[in-house]
Amino acid sequence: MTLNQKGTLVTGCDACHDEATCLESQERGDSFASQAVSCVCKDGFVGDGITCYDTKLCSDSSCCSHGYQWAPDSGCVDTDECSIPDSPCKTPKICRNTPGSYDCLEPAAASRTRSGQPSQSVQYNCELTVCPLGMDCIHFNGTARCADPCENYTALHDDWRSINNRQILNKCDRTRSWQGWYRLFLQRASAHIPDRCIPDSRCGTASTLWVKEPNPTQSHEIVNRTVCNSWVGNCCFSNPYTIQVKRCYGNFYVYKLVAPTSCNHAYCAEEDRADPGVSSTTSSPRTQDMTETTTADSSTAVEGQVRLANGGNSSCSGRVEVYHAGQWGTVCDDVWDLNDANVVCRQLGCGRARSAPSNAAFGQGRGPIWMDNVSCSGRESSITDCRHSGFGVHNCVHGEDASAVCEFQHPPFLPFTLVCGREKLGIGLQLAGMASTGLNPFSGNLAVRNCSWVRVHDDTVWYEADAQTGSCGNTLTTNRTHAIYSNSLFIYPVDNSSSTLPTSLPFSCVYPLDTDTRLNVAIRPSLSLTDGISGSGTRARASMSLFRTSNYTETYPAGRVTLPVGSPLYVSVSVEDTDPSFAVVLENCFASHSSNPNDPDRYPLIQNKCPADRRQVSLAESGSSLRARFSALFFLLQGEYRDVYLHCSLGLCNRRTSYCVPQCTSRTSRSVSNSASVTPITVGPIIWDKSAE
Repeated sequence: MTLNQKGTLVTGCDACHDEATCLESQERGDSFASQAVSCVCKDGFVGDGITCYDTKLCSDSSCCSHGYQWAPDSGCVDTDECSIPDSPCKTPKICRNTPGSYDCLEPAAASRTRSGQPSQSVQYNCELTVCPLGMDCIHFNGTARCADPCENYTALHDDWRSINNRQILNKCDRTRSWQGWYRLFLQRASAHIPDRCIPDSRCGTASTLWVKEPNPTQSHEIVNRTVCNSWVGNCCFSNPYTIQVKRCYGNFYVYKLVAPTSCNHAYCAEEDRADPGVSSTTSSPRTQDMTETTTADSSTAVEGQVRLANGGNSSCSGRVEVYHAGQWGTVCDDVWDLNDANVVCRQLGCGRARSAPSNAAFGQGRGPIWMDNVSCSGRESSITDCRHSGFGVHNCVHGEDASAVCEFQHPPFLPFTLVCGREKLGIGLQLAGMASTGLNPFSGNLAVRNCSWVRVHDDTVWYEADAQTGSCGNTLTTNRTHAIYSNSLFIYPVDNSSSTLPTSLPFSCVYPLDTDTRLNVAIRPSLSLTDGISGSGTRARASMSLFRTSNYTETYPAGRVTLPVGSPLYVSVSVEDTDPSFAVVLENCFASHSSNPNDPDRYPLIQNKCPADRRQVSLAESGSSLRARFSALFFLLQGEYRDVYLHCSLGLCNRRTSYCVPQCTSRTSRSVSNSASVTPITVGPIIWDKSAE
């Protein structure tokens, strides 16, 4: 709370507390449009003059709300929970103080916008999980879960918030109980908090609130924005604070608002306007998105037919329109919810509904409003089968037109090329075949929105991600034999001025978990994604080296190795793989007189990932990294001085899903890792040195 012992400047004495004195301000300046006064608490009271506290009654903090504490000179002030030695947020969450409370936020992975500025994106902690980008921890009937604030907000229809309102109504947003997310409207038109300084004595209040940074232009994340208040010519008069903002599909904003630090402060609003300089900004449904609902296409339409209008190139998102009595008309958003949108999406063959936007999110229609108070169970085959007030019976305007955003299950055919390399996954769009799809091949991004950089080679636009878990949103699944990296490429229409959903192209690259000394071995993919594409990659490259010493620093030279009988041999195996999620596991190692690993005459050193004989073999490292090591005492095989070959079979184990280090506390124990038994690698021959005898 920001307090001033000299009193708080106001535009009229009506703003002062009953226990405050209204005094003419001693300050003057050109910024004063009229005489200013200040509110000062009387003797025996403390506060900012707008709120005054009795020092005798309130000294025990009984007058302070939760999250505030008593200060003898100031009254009830905000408790900064984030400044106490034991932070209320567990590492790595970041504590952010808010008036009367605090938030535990986890910053998104370090990323920057295309302009090079920090993205300021935040992620919320929800119970024991961290919500995905763009979602908040929202309570539903006492249960907290991650949800999209674009679908869970409170509408603010306060016309007095307009930046054009110069009436001083002494509106105070501090006294309001702010909870959750809000969307602003002015005269039923979508609005936003201005991102420029608004002079004081507007927006129905004395001190106007605005955001310092531009409202976001991307729709995939929640970002921080700094709130300032304008007063007496100073655009940021009091201490600024932070709110969260998200831009939603449908070209509107939602805000996670908090109470300002002082009264006579109120959030300003201005109608959304299209900015031709930015391709994905908010547009006003009253101007840019106004489209006419007419009898177009009536020659082929049938009674009860439904369509989604103004959705750009997508027929699976837009304003809901129903054909009735020979004319297309809209549906009012009263009680409109996901069940209703599900019926529309299924009726159109567009799968399930992703969201059910209201307030003419895809622009206002014209003509009749055919349906109101629609209430579907979600099982109906047509929207007209749902309960409603009757055709043409409503109390709505087109600013309340309902919309639906469906799963896009029928993307146009995309001419693509998939390359699964050891270090990179690459998916290419062929320019020659993209013109007929209506999609912009340069507009795409992978599962992480900022993974959108491309390169052009041989008339193909390539999108790439490292072959690692989490890179650009890669997911990793493993079975007994293969590792599968999956992702999706999202491509947007050439004209992306509306809230059309992107076309999704899922793809997977499949790699064998077994390793051998051969390079670039092609395999068939073991996984085929529904409505997606898959490809195969090469096996990981493995190598085995022999060392003279236990510190694994001095290697034997290439070729034949001469070894005294009974001496130790130190063996190191490594796998060239770029993904640190994997670890190499020694499955089975054995010695034989043959270079053929399938020779039946063998002498085990490691069996089932553990030493076959602890007196002879010691396992130094296995299952903890992309390197494994062991040592063994070598004696004559079958009592003969013949060449010896060493063979090892390896497996790659996913450390994210399995415990990969073998548990060899007893001979009969088994590892709990999930690695595959594989083709062995071989070194040799090893020649016995008889001179040691």
